[in-house]
Amino acid sequence: MTFWRWVLGLMASGMLLIGGMLGMARRADPVPHVIVTTYEGMGMAAYMVEVDDGTVRRLNGLDLLDIRLMSVSPDGKWLIYAAGGRAYRTTLWGTRARQIKFPKVDIQVASYGYHQWSGDGKWLVVETIDLDMTKLTPEQHLYRINMDTLRPEQLSQHPIHRPHHSDVFFYPTPDQNGIVYYGTNEEDEEPGIELYVVEIASGRETRLTTMADIEYPEGWFGEWLIYWSSTNPTLFRVRRDGTGEQPLLADSNFEWLVHEPIDGWVYIGSYRDDSDGGELYRLRWDGTELQRLTTMKDYENFIAITPDATWIYFVNGETVYRMRTDGAALQTAMEGGAVGQRIGWSDDGSAFYFLDGQHSVTGLLRRLVPATATIETLGAVHTVPIPLSSDHHWLAYVGATDGQWGVTVMETATGQKKLLELPFAPFQLFGWMPLAEQEWQPNLAIVGGLIGLMGSVGLGRLRKR
Repeated sequence: MTFWRWVLGLMASGMLLIGGMLGMARRADPVPHVIVTTYEGMGMAAYMVEVDDGTVRRLNGLDLLDIRLMSVSPDGKWLIYAAGGRAYRTTLWGTRARQIKFPKVDIQVASYGYHQWSGDGKWLVVETIDLDMTKLTPEQHLYRINMDTLRPEQLSQHPIHRPHHSDVFFYPTPDQNGIVYYGTNEEDEEPGIELYVVEIASGRETRLTTMADIEYPEGWFGEWLIYWSSTNPTLFRVRRDGTGEQPLLADSNFEWLVHEPIDGWVYIGSYRDDSDGGELYRLRWDGTELQRLTTMKDYENFIAITPDATWIYFVNGETVYRMRTDGAALQTAMEGGAVGQRIGWSDDGSAFYFLDGQHSVTGLLRRLVPATATIETLGAVHTVPIPLSSDHHWLAYVGATDGQWGVTVMETATGQKKLLELPFAPFQLFGWMPLAEQEWQPNLAIVGGLIGLMGSVGLGRLRKR
């Protein structure tokens, strides 16, 4: 009898262990998914489409008017919606939505405003607008929200300014744990617009610029922010902690950043040397060894630099050129080309994707392959911008393949594509599901809980004997 009690005890312990593991399970799922949204009844629903086999699974939805899916958390657990100035958090698989409540009822989420997750995925930062009627003008601020407590906290210390001639109003730090924004500075004798960086986790804010005018962030190089000044139209650099502010070049000739420093060189555009339309230059990070790379009549519109810093591609007029990064071996890469959205490099660095004709109803998707010195036209697309998966292995867009409409997904390294057909229309492509290491499985949690309960009951009965 002792032997059988030992066997039963071992089995019960095993069931308890397995149950506990399943109850906490998050199944690894490396298969990529795209997210699409559609309207159902009076609200919006989100669907997840598996790239491998096209399986369509309904995620959560909200029965609210004027609703928009804002974001998916980096761990793939939460959906964030906005509707009527309010924000809501819900899980992917049907848990009741909870409203994110701000300190004052006058504070609303800017539905089409900025939002960003912190690098560790703990905080969601959203742009808000304060509609307090006692103020002369509504103020916009950044708030951070902890997804567990849903308690918003004001992050920006200065009212946000949105320059009317800029397309980018917020600039994340390389580690995604800070945000650079335009803040209205009223502390100096001559109030102006300055750049500030605010750390998401600590809330610490640092003033980066001191020129009492508008400066435009251009790129990061380690701890350095490179920005363009409208007062003195050239490039400056400043550390993330606000120190070391200085011009990139000793003289000002209307420069702008073309590419962040690569292989020891900074690539810029400039109107110096009496150029007609702005030429390409490169220089060292310390401002030395300035070299002119092009001598053309029209403006050079930059496309890309290869990851190995060997070739640079650009458009002049309606011709795409390539040349060595030192300005040698200028070649025509394609006639009749332009550049709109620069999508990015494939995960293996073998191909660069960009959109030709960004501001039209449809655009032409181009694939640039430096190894063969070719630029392929992949077809018309109806999605701007075109989203890349976080690992750059896939891109997705709305388009037609052989007369069938759906979401087309493409492997960036090979250019191979497939159409994911959907059982509903119309729809909108939201983007890629975050490639989280694990995916929440509520059914496994339920089964695991039951098995764990059985194991604990078995152990309890054995103890009574």
